Amino acid sequence: MATDIFLGVDIGYGYTKTFNSGGGKMFPTAVTTMIPRSTFREIETITANGEKFLVAEDALLEGKWVLDTRNTGFVGSNGWLGVLGHSLSLNDYSPDEIVGGLLVLGIPPGSYTREAAGEIVAFVRGSTIVYRSKEYTFRNAGIKIIPQGAGAFFHYTSHFPEDFLKEVAIVDIGHYTIDMIYFSGGHYVEGSTVSKSMGLSFLWDEIQKEFYGVHKLSISQEQAQKLF
Repeated sequence: MATDIFLGVDIGYGYTKTFNSGGGKMFPTAVTTMIPRSTFREIETITANGEKFLVAEDALLEGKWVLDTRNTGFVGSNGWLGVLGHSLSLNDYSPDEIVGGLLVLGIPPGSYTREAAGEIVAFVRGSTIVYRSKEYTFRNAGIKIIPQGAGAFFHYTSHFPEDFLKEVAIVDIGHYTIDMIYFSGGHYVEGSTVSKSMGLSFLWDEIQKEFYGVHKLSISQEQAQKLF
């Protein structure tokens, strides 16, 4: 089995970003357990450890009560696993490719420790995802956990290798949090992470409140983002 097959997945609070040798893809990190009994269009549920979900655009268009991904308990949950399964399918990965390749998962820096990374790897290895007639298991998969934002460091230093061994701070303004991670001599400094709940979604919240206050009409976060 080939070992040069890899997939990087950054399951963010607002959007999930994926990247492999074919390029990058992105979709909204939306998950719901509310599955309609009937619909005018064909949708497929994703099953993570026996629990059914709608994910991404299907969750936004058909589902109700979309899970709050800004909850710290989302990372490492079955809903989070459902988003991972959609990432695999979106990139046309077969179960065999995951076993023979490498799966790199980014988690919020505020949640990242070596112990937490080990727990997530164990959770994924013991999980099963069924989606679009494919069953993914991860018992023998190569899995790496990195703090979100580390990819920005590696991408930057791939273009400016002279900076790899310098002291570099990465500031990541995300959907839910603003995170800062720090590299020294090419190594991630775990204890230096700063994460504040000051992400862009809070700006969308304020736009929603102000819009309602002026026009007495409710708008979604997506509409608030477009207004911004």
